[in-house]
Amino acid sequence: MKNQRLIEVKNIYNETNQRITSNSEEWKSFLEYYSKNSEYEYNNALLIYAQKKEHSKLLTLKEWNDLGRYVNKGVKSIAIFDKSKRKLSLKHLFDIKNTNGRYVDIPKEFEINENISTELIKSFSKKYNSEFNSINDVVSELINRNFDEFVEEFNYKNLIKDNEFTFYQILLDSVEYCLLSRLGVNDTDLDRFENISELNNIQLTIALGRLSTEISRNLLSEINTEIDLIKNLLGCYEKI
Repeated sequence: MKNQRLIEVKNIYNETNQRITSNSEEWKSFLEYYSKNSEYEYNNALLIYAQKKEHSKLLTLKEWNDLGRYVNKGVKSIAIFDKSKRKLSLKHLFDIKNTNGRYVDIPKEFEINENISTELIKSFSKKYNSEFNSINDVVSELINRNFDEFVEEFNYKNLIKDNEFTFYQILLDSVEYCLLSRLGVNDTDLDRFENISELNNIQLTIALGRLSTEISRNLLSEINTEIDLIKNLLGCYEKI
């Protein structure tokens, strides 16, 4: 039974990786999801996206039990890869919506409004001793400061040598799109990711997924830290 579920999850992973990198709209959809769910690295974010795109707080059975909540009977878990094990195995998550028991505070998804955007621009202008005029300026600065450093950590040069220009352009666009999505900025580049299908083997698409989410994850962490500071300053922290 365990082996059967593992095979099923590996198939989900391969099929979803192929699907989301097959055209621009699928890739944008995943990046929009990741912009608000950057807790996991690419492999597990992809599995969660495939199995339950719309979710709230996810924890294991034991973690929910420790909080005094219990998983509803008959609910199927969201299976991800267990990074704590040497041998490839699964870890099982459950959405709070599929549990019952003691009340647990869950931070509400925070939407970026004009006031928050204005404060973010001020905050990053001060932080980097620059004069930013828009959220787009902030995002460009974050990427320019960090992109090359993150790319150097991943040894993909031999893998991408035949598609280097396309790979790096899509990677750069992916990070920008993900950050702008988190900050509520509508993308105006209608041709973005139109050539993603040129990355037509699984090694290239996984490399794109891993690198774009890793860079985005780190920059989103910096952005979310500033958002939390602004929320507390403005007294607008909400919970459900």
